[in-house]
Amino acid sequence: MVEGLVENPIDGSVESSVEIDNPVLEQFRLNPELTLHALAKTLDISLRATEKRVANLQEKNKLKHVGPKKGGYWQVL
Repeated sequence: MVEGLVENPIDGSVESSVEIDNPVLEQFRLNPELTLHALAKTLDISLRATEKRVANLQEKNKLKHVGPKKGGYWQVL
């Protein structure tokens, strides 16, 4: 850190959020029928972390699940 400058914690969280969101969205672009279990395994993260990331993307209107829970697909917006 440069002396006299204060790091902005918001900048760091925005960057890390984008770094987290991009792989999730990319996986759903490649395979819209991907399950959350398979996504968690692909990204090597816990199922709970995957659920949180997907819910966050849905709140931001970047991701939408279409159809029933079993047999539906993911739409990247």
